[in-house]
Amino acid sequence: MIRTSIIVAAGLALRAASPAAAQSVEFKAVEAKNLGTKQKIDPALGYILVSAPGRTMGTFIKSPSDADRAEFQADWDKAFAKAQKKYAGALKAWEQNRAAKRPAGEKPVEPTPATFSIGDIERRLTVGFGPMFVFERRRTTRSAISCRSSPAPILTTARS
Repeated sequence: MIRTSIIVAAGLALRAASPAAAQSVEFKAVEAKNLGTKQKIDPALGYILVSAPGRTMGTFIKSPSDADRAEFQADWDKAFAKAQKKYAGALKAWEQNRAAKRPAGEKPVEPTPATFSIGDIERRLTVGFGPMFVFERRRTTRSAISCRSSPAPILTTARS
């Protein structure tokens, strides 16, 4: 009895997993005549349209420009100088604790350019979107992300 029900359940699962027939999709070019009265196309921006039958989410990763690399290097230099100052105080405290025969723990490690890190530059240049319109009753949502050359894109949303 149990074996039969397992075989039937497996057969139903395989049938449910088969691909459904593809639906025909109609695409409209994004042109000024297809936009509503409030939306405008700015030729200085780039647009990405994301459309799905339900809530959608994703992440875009920007390639670092020379300005992004320079800003990252300035932040790294500032953090490295701060870590070196902090190391001097930590080393002094460690030596005092050791001289007083208190538990000193491990000796602090001096930060060097080879061992010091503030994280990857790529993690600073990500833009995530979604899920959007959580309580909306409509079936589809669209979101358009328009990016300028600045590291912080402008997120705009439009309802379909």
